[in-house]
Formats: sequence, C-alpha cells, structure tokens
Amino acid sequence: METAPAETPAPDLSGPTLPDIDSFSGGALQPLRGGVFLDHTKKNYSIHYNAKFIQEYVDLLGNYGFTLKRTVDSGHGDNYYLFDYTGPGTAGTFYPDVKKIKDEPVAVYIWDCRGLEIQIYYADGITYTDTGDRTTQTLTPYEGSAAAESSSTDWGESSSSWKSDTKIKCTKCHGDKEVECPQCNGSGKLANFGSTPNYSGSSRSTYSDYKDCTKCHGHKTVTCPRCNGTGWE
Repeated sequence: METAPAETPAPDLSGPTLPDIDSFSGGALQPLRGGVFLDHTKKNYSIHYNAKFIQEYVDLLGNYGFTLKRTVDSGHGDNYYLFDYTGPGTAGTFYPDVKKIKDEPVAVYIWDCRGLEIQIYYADGITYTDTGDRTTQTLTPYEGSAAAESSSTDWGESSSSWKSDTKIKCTKCHGDKEVECPQCNGSGKLANFGSTPNYSGSSRSTYSDYKDCTKCHGHKTVTCPRCNGTGWE
C-alpha cells in the first residue's frame, strides 16, 4: 500500500510576509547571487519580463501590509520601489546602499533593472516565502537550452528568452560606473587652510576658502573601485 506524500504546510502569514517573486512568476526567474547583511537580506534574479509582471508584483505587496512610499527613477532606465511596512507584527528597517535613496529608511526596496535583473531587499523580521500568489502573465521558465530560447514567450517588447551569459550590474555603483568621492564625500571641494602671522611673530593656521578636491578634481564622483568603471560585476 503506497503512502500518500506529506502535504507541504501552509506558510505562516500572521507576521510580516514578503511573497517570493520567483514563486509568483511560476519559477520563470533565474536565481543569482544574493546575500544576508547586518539588518537586511538581498534576493537577486536574472529576469526578462514585460512591465505588467513587475507592476502586478508591486501591487501584490499591498495585500501583505507593504505601503509603496514612492518610486525613484535612477536616470538609467531603472526604477527603485520603496516600501514601508504597516501590517500586523513588526518589521525592521534599513538604509539602502543606493546614492539616490541612501538616507531613507525602508522595510523593502526593489531595484527593477528592466530587461536584465531584479533585486529585492527586505529588512530583518520579514519572512520571504511562497504565499501561493501567481502572476496572470504567461512566462516561460528558464531552461538554459536552445529549445528554451526558441520557445514562445510573452515577455512584452522582446520575444527572446534567457541568455546564459547574463551580466550582473556592479553591486557598489549599480551600473553607474562611478561612486561618490570618498575624500570629499561627494562635495567636490576641500577646505583650504593657510597660515596667518600674528603680532608675536608666530603664525597660526586659519581657514581661508575651499579648493577642488584633489581626488575627484571637483567632479564629486570617482571611478568605481569595485568594477573599475565597467558597471558590471
């Protein structure tokens, strides 16, 4: 007599819960390198999709207590989605390591690098799990084969499927190729001090004015040291 397979227990949705976007896609994403940090976790996926899929996922988070604070255009065709958590239970917050939003505490932020990858960052106290929700879009799972590349998909603007040589944007400059100058903290200027003689004949150091930073030469940014200015990992 065969034993019926044990049922997978339903996820605990009583506290802060973030839907797993790969499960939401029906397994159509390719997991890339993520990481666990001091106060948040990063999930990263190679993704090729139409805009409706991402918008469905962003809208879905509202069902789980996440409130979209705002959407930020990176200026390079990418979008950042910033969320607070206002649902049951308590979720932490963290400061994104992204120049345009680094001073804004969030519970979740999504970096939508259109047509290439998607990164999801969520604070401690949030459970990332398959909630059973599924997109209404038709997505073909990545298989890494010629058959997959020639299969019919509904990606939106492009009909091509996954490419095995997908690049990953640099995790320090996020593809910008440059980062804030560490010497002048992005101001482009350094205080210029000089010596002024006093009545006793000795001199004292006094503030005079500002001069261009000797590292970035007033440009406020320098070549990213992680990717050497390529923008890629």
